[in-house]
Amino acid sequence: MACPYSISIVGCPRSGTTLLTAVLNRHLDVVAMPETKLWSRRFNHSGRYRRQTLDRIAADSGLDEVQHVAATEPVVVWQWICKHFPKSINRPNVKYVINKVPEQSVAILHSELASSKNNKLILMVRDGYAVADSLTRVPWIHCDHGSAAAIWNHFMSHFTRFIDKTNNQPRHLMHVIRYEELIANPVATIADTLEFLELDSWSAADCLVPNAELDKYVFPPREATWKASSIETIDVNRLHCPREISTLNLQRIHAAAGPMLQRWGYARSLPKTSVSQQALLKIRNQMATVRTAMSLPPRMLIETITGF
Repeated sequence: MACPYSISIVGCPRSGTTLLTAVLNRHLDVVAMPETKLWSRRFNHSGRYRRQTLDRIAADSGLDEVQHVAATEPVVVWQWICKHFPKSINRPNVKYVINKVPEQSVAILHSELASSKNNKLILMVRDGYAVADSLTRVPWIHCDHGSAAAIWNHFMSHFTRFIDKTNNQPRHLMHVIRYEELIANPVATIADTLEFLELDSWSAADCLVPNAELDKYVFPPREATWKASSIETIDVNRLHCPREISTLNLQRIHAAAGPMLQRWGYARSLPKTSVSQQALLKIRNQMATVRTAMSLPPRMLIETITGF
């Protein structure tokens, strides 16, 4: 059988990429691969990092043979995985293998994979306020709301430029999903996505039912602490932030990403309440750090702000 096509799911971290991966993975013609992180800028330049990455992929997926792949180009390694991973889990006839890469989304957009006829690109978009609040509470990153909003702004800036640049992109190559639409109307949203993938849309409702046998491939056990909810039944309560965002943190988010929030229709009216001069000075100093980081090469931004 020919090598399966790939689905590259991109989006800012905490935008619902794992949730979408879990849902699509339940379709008979789709299989999800745990995140490979192949598109790190270090993969091409550090033999040690490359070996560590391949060892982790082998441990997470059970595909031990990947440790012996000699290629240094991420796309070549990914093509090898697409060919061999479905066979290794006894699903050799799938049409697609999912490549979920939130942290490396920008690198994917600038890679040959983004325009490949053998790859379908799906962009997940979520309210920047909700993303920023969520990023402050995950165990793998330590930042406040302002820095978290700057991360969202960084990703969304690149996504916006990519969409504007490829305005004439055929619809059959790229698909945009808003997290809020997925939660509010899951069956219709997944049906539309399956049509984009040229798969039977009548099975959309079945894809929304948790399946322990299939869901185990979405992420490795070590990530269950912050990803377990992504394989649960979709509930409209996901749309609500688990806690209220303080006025000061709303100010931080707005200062870091105001124009982009407006561009995507997520801007909020800030409460008319006084904020201390000391707090405002802290926000301004923080944003100066963010602007400095923004002047660096794109893929260094997250590392500079948060130590990603």
